[in-house]
Amino acid sequence: MTKFSKSIYFYMLLLFGVVACDSSAVVDEDEDEITPEPIYSTYITDVFDYQYGPGQHARTSALGADGSNFIDNSNEYVLLGGWGGYIVAGFDHEIENQEGYDFGVFTQPGVGSEPGVVYVMSDTNEDGLPNDGEWIQLKGSEYENAETVQNYAVTYYKPNEGKNISWEDNLGNQGELVAEFGDGTHAWWWDETKEEVTFEGVKLPNSHYQVGQSWKNYEDRFFWGYAENYQGEDHDESLRANLFDISNAVDANGNKVELSSIKFIKVQTGVFQIAGHFNEISTEIRGAFDYRMLLDTEN
Repeated sequence: MTKFSKSIYFYMLLLFGVVACDSSAVVDEDEDEITPEPIYSTYITDVFDYQYGPGQHARTSALGADGSNFIDNSNEYVLLGGWGGYIVAGFDHEIENQEGYDFGVFTQPGVGSEPGVVYVMSDTNEDGLPNDGEWIQLKGSEYENAETVQNYAVTYYKPNEGKNISWEDNLGNQGELVAEFGDGTHAWWWDETKEEVTFEGVKLPNSHYQVGQSWKNYEDRFFWGYAENYQGEDHDESLRANLFDISNAVDANGNKVELSSIKFIKVQTGVFQIAGHFNEISTEIRGAFDYRMLLDTEN
């Protein structure tokens, strides 16, 4: 082989070697494409239902018919009104039931507890809506209190101008809501509510008692398990929130429910009481959060 032929042969080998190397380095983009992890919000992302219970803030600060102030980390508050008023909201992900607290509900700044009952639901059919069976109650410290009434229901009736709101419950009781301060209860009727409204839920023991002209929170109840409960052991002062453990879930018969995760929550005013100058006891809250995600973002 001549010197010239050897050169040709060398360059041909080099060329085929480069091609071979190139062909072996081709990346199958379909196989090796990396799917980014979804980015979830720490806070509530959706409000599905909001119903203000009869109360003194119906005309001035019922905070919108959609309860949108409950979304994200808002500085605004959602007032639930008197007994039965509620909000239904959801996260954009399932919150896992792990050891200890799993999620929290912010309170408004204050010291007077106005306890709300908290319910949860998983998105088992994965359609993003709270339609997966019955709401599951998170048991609190007053669950077995003799004054607590499960499966309670009250129907309120819209009054004529200048009259009081009348009500009747499913136990045969009836009466009127009488304001102790400010306008009569005709002003407590929310414009979004029709001629009557019925709420169903848990009626908790009274949260306040009278001392002279003052009203104070009972100190022998509401130790844990309720929204806007400043005296609870689950109240985190730095977060201004009550913390909740999914493991406290119980069914309608009080039996423990094993939930691996939840996506939706419902918070409902649980005390049916007019407490002097406070007027109706009304749970007042500022959104909710995934507790572990919040801790991760702060660390």
